[in-house]
Amino acid sequence: MLNRNIVSKNFRYRSNEFNFRLGFPEEKTVKIGALYTRIDYWKNVYFKFLKLSPFDNIMFYMNQSGFDTFAMVLAATELDLNIVSENPDLLIHTLPDSALDTTGFDKHRNYSYYDLADHKFKSDVKYTQTGTSTVIGKTTTPAVSIHGNILHTKYNTDPELIIDFMLPALMSDTVETHSCLGFNDVDEGMHRILTVVQMQGINCVQVPSMEIYYSFVEIAWLKNINIDNLRINCYDNGVITPVINPDTVSYKELEDLPSKYRVKGKILKDITEDKIYFQFAHPVDESIAKIKVSTMNAEVELKTGQKISKWAYAEGPADEAVIMFRNLNIPG
Repeated sequence: MLNRNIVSKNFRYRSNEFNFRLGFPEEKTVKIGALYTRIDYWKNVYFKFLKLSPFDNIMFYMNQSGFDTFAMVLAATELDLNIVSENPDLLIHTLPDSALDTTGFDKHRNYSYYDLADHKFKSDVKYTQTGTSTVIGKTTTPAVSIHGNILHTKYNTDPELIIDFMLPALMSDTVETHSCLGFNDVDEGMHRILTVVQMQGINCVQVPSMEIYYSFVEIAWLKNINIDNLRINCYDNGVITPVINPDTVSYKELEDLPSKYRVKGKILKDITEDKIYFQFAHPVDESIAKIKVSTMNAEVELKTGQKISKWAYAEGPADEAVIMFRNLNIPG
């Protein structure tokens, strides 16, 4: 069954300077006993505070991941809660309140992780796991070869990473340490990840999507950091380790176009769909937006052979905006 007993007894977690509350920065390294303590804590949160019942559906959207992220997932499986990617009975997230409306998460019962992380309980939950609940529809983990020092990032837009990467990594006896790091702004996040990779000798990085993968690789090249021996796992209809191709990564030259044409927003590249979008920073009248995009498109097409295919005002980081553009029928 998927519970604390699957975690390797070699488990070690290392915090880092960017991990804040989620990384317990007062402790540089924690072992498996600390993980067990936090699993028990979250079981109390689920049953005693949130009043969930076995086989209720719970969803996690963690832009900021950390030590507690592991405990939250394992506490859910031990209580036979189904971890789902849609239509939850409860959503736990690390989003600002302003983002709940744009993501549609305000329609669900939801709590910020930060509002749940520090309650007091007098005793532990007594419950016997049946093992019949599911994690993203699955009851077992795939066989994945993971070793060395691992850096986990977001567990949000593709929650399948929980069953396909997080749990196999926790199970592996060849993983030396786990570290975590989240981010909202993609560019800032990539710089932070590279810093931790260098400082902690990271061998394997998990990122949530192909878009983030390409952003990470591009910034590494721009900073002249050798990542040839770094394994990067991301989700694209399953966990994959992409092959780096410089020709598909170089969209950096498009970044200055909005300021050149005095348009406030970002040009986004959807690597998976091979499309280009524009994310306006503020609401813009549809006719004006069309003119602004048309003006930029001449140069976009000259540089890439493509045009901006969709545009809209959208809040949130670039990787989440790409998912929104891809899945929603936005005029453009």
